[in-house]
Amino acid sequence: MQEEGEYNWVVKKGLGKEAKQKAMLAASYYQENKLPIVDIMKLVGNKSKPTLYKYLAIQGRRNCKECGVIFWNRQQEMESAFYEKHFKKKK
Repeated sequence: MQEEGEYNWVVKKGLGKEAKQKAMLAASYYQENKLPIVDIMKLVGNKSKPTLYKYLAIQGRRNCKECGVIFWNRQQEMESAFYEKHFKKKK
């Protein structure tokens, strides 16, 4: 039995259907490189930049840990991504 003030939270991992659609739409706009971030946020219906960048990361946007270059690669983990030229050096 729960005590007063205790909550039993259920946390879902991943994105819901609507968020996945927003992430795909945001990635397509971002990759076209024609719109500023603020406009992409408005089109997608997103109010925060961190959420937009989270969506882009889920779709494969990575920042190289060595030089900071932005690239797209879903196979690499977000936290340890290396751009191709650095990745070849690591092997």
